[in-house]
Amino acid sequence: MQLLIEHATDLAGFDQILFVDADMSCGEPFEFSAVHAPENCSYTSHTLTPAALLFIYLQIYQHAAPPAFLLRIRGYPFELGIH
Repeated sequence: MQLLIEHATDLAGFDQILFVDADMSCGEPFEFSAVHAPENCSYTSHTLTPAALLFIYLQIYQHAAPPAFLLRIRGYPFELGIH
């Protein structure tokens, strides 16, 4: 997942948020979980977790983001040319 700081503004105006990610480390066929903003968060401007993005949303808008969820879908080798 390649979330950036500016994606925080994309979350405004929705009733719910669903992050979807292909993940080689999750259980089959998928994992579904709620995502919450941490009380304190350190992050970089290059890659963010969904939780860190919710924290940034809170800092920008001074209220919590809509309820958010993460759907991790089991992935397999992602290299080009693998069949």
